[in-house]
Amino acid sequence: MARIPDNFLHELRARLDIVAVVQERLPLKKMGTNYSACCPFHDEKTPSFTVSATKQFFHCFGCGAHGDPIEFISKLDGLTFIEAVEKLASQVGLPIPETRPEDSAMERQHQVLYDVCARAAKLYQEHLQSQEGRTGRDYLQARGLTTETIEKFSLGYAPSQWDALCQFLSPASFRMETLIAAGLAIEKTTGRCYDRFRSRIIFPIQDARGRILGFGGRVLDASQPKYLNSPETMIFHKGHTLYGLPQVLKAQALRYILVVEGYMDVIALSQAGVAGVVATLGTAVTSFHLKRLYQVNVPIIFCFDGDSAGQKAAWRALENTLPLMEAGRDIRFMLLPKGEDPDSLVRGRGQQAIEPYIEGALPFSEFFFRHLQSQVSLDGVDGRAKLAALAKPLLAQLPVGVYQQLMQEQLNALIGLHRSPRRMPESEHRFSVRAVSKPLVSLSLTEKVLGLLLVDSALRNQLTVEQKKMLSQLSCPESAVFRQILKSEVLPADIRVSEEVSVWLSLLTPEGRMMEWVALLQKLEGLAKHSEIERLLSKAKQAVLTDSEKGLLKILLGQ
Repeated sequence: MARIPDNFLHELRARLDIVAVVQERLPLKKMGTNYSACCPFHDEKTPSFTVSATKQFFHCFGCGAHGDPIEFISKLDGLTFIEAVEKLASQVGLPIPETRPEDSAMERQHQVLYDVCARAAKLYQEHLQSQEGRTGRDYLQARGLTTETIEKFSLGYAPSQWDALCQFLSPASFRMETLIAAGLAIEKTTGRCYDRFRSRIIFPIQDARGRILGFGGRVLDASQPKYLNSPETMIFHKGHTLYGLPQVLKAQALRYILVVEGYMDVIALSQAGVAGVVATLGTAVTSFHLKRLYQVNVPIIFCFDGDSAGQKAAWRALENTLPLMEAGRDIRFMLLPKGEDPDSLVRGRGQQAIEPYIEGALPFSEFFFRHLQSQVSLDGVDGRAKLAALAKPLLAQLPVGVYQQLMQEQLNALIGLHRSPRRMPESEHRFSVRAVSKPLVSLSLTEKVLGLLLVDSALRNQLTVEQKKMLSQLSCPESAVFRQILKSEVLPADIRVSEEVSVWLSLLTPEGRMMEWVALLQKLEGLAKHSEIERLLSKAKQAVLTDSEKGLLKILLGQ
């Protein structure tokens, strides 16, 4: 659909009740004329998400999410605006008008392609259970996949004959032109057609709504190509599509999204217990991929093999993220040992085999400078000049703002243009938070939180009881200082922070401080939540949880 008329959108919004729409997804608590809840778009313990029945909008004072019922469903379900409109319109029984004849015709063409792909997927699944499909079943079993996993991802097997799908689907159900348009069949020069996928394990590719757009196929012998994808069609665009996205959108309590390279990586990790995994479809990550993933509002970790090809792919991914990388967005990079991929790593060893690599994933900034530094020597002026020349055009692609400033500051420090701020004499301080200097890019969350607490009394005063409790219970080098500040046992002016923290603080405007403060507390609350979930799950393996612990676990898991 090219465009939805404005008068239709007005009518749809008039029929929708924001409270009813949100309450289907979140337990709302009435607060005067408004309603409140814990925000579904970021981790928090103290509700900051407000729904206004009179103004018909939602707003989160924590992460800034804001909008009407359409935007709420779009953001929560990872749908495009049009997809969210379609979903809500169907719920209230409001048919979407046809804006132009050509739009209606295109919609019908799209629906036919969705239908033929769904029918083909069913046939592939049925054939996997046939006598010929035994080869495919044996292969999947050898790869360690369970029946449940095979069904979860709707895996199938393509018949070996040249035109099995064509014969079955056409002309009884679909025209041959439809099979060709869907990428399922290929037309010969003689005018006849044959199946695109033959003797291959079939991986159906779905959009965020679960509709099948195309397929991937893997051979079981030495034939080439090893993997074959559907071509670009009216409904399937590789640069817009992520394999495994529907499963990710259904998952609860996601800690991160892992972006891998292959179908089997997604499936094996999912079976091993890693909930948030998607794969690109033979292409580098695109802006469409990133915008879709950002909607889930958790860290994005790019995972690549540790060989030279994997390192090149990781750098291409970083280059593609530059225009969308800004303060508050958490992107990391993870390279596995040579000879390993996610599938081989967890096969037989489970989720614990990959967790250390996930925890050790490099932040965007650290991966960026490590990669560039590997190409130069900083011992001489020429090497530092080359580093600046390599970094400058890349930093220019970052959105203008705090993050770009911090990246430029780190570059200046590396090439020797870093000017140290004035430090107060040692005699004027009674405490030293850090004695060892380290690069700006590797400042910890707690160092940054402490720095902001020390320079901004307003931030200290607005801490909630829960936030104070969280900070005082943190296990980190700064924990003792946090407790002293929160108990007023020491004055902020008596504490000296490191030069790196001072530099970071000097780059922030008052607005930037608030943005960083909100983002840092969200991350710490998320880590605290995850730690509590892990503690309860670990205890549940050893003993029966109390009713209060069970209730707490359900709340933490969003059930």
